[in-house]
Amino acid sequence: MTKKIIKTRGVCSALDVCRETLRTRIKGRIWLEPLPGGGWLQSEVDAVISARAAGWNDDKIRQLVVALMAERQTMAADLQRYLQPAGTSL
Repeated sequence: MTKKIIKTRGVCSALDVCRETLRTRIKGRIWLEPLPGGGWLQSEVDAVISARAAGWNDDKIRQLVVALMAERQTMAADLQRYLQPAGTSL
């Protein structure tokens, strides 16, 4: 599956908000922290927008954000195992 990274400008455009509003949402845990290199996965952006469109309130959005952040950790661990040759440690 192809992963696409959306930078801040693209996210702000998709949400129709300014950067400050995006930062406020991140602090309020109703938007995800950006990836270490900056930006967000398109799938994350789509998931939160879809949840909003479905009428989810902030509490449900926070639960979604926690789940999406956990999914990032799982992806990172899976990638680490994939890149690590069998029988070795990094």
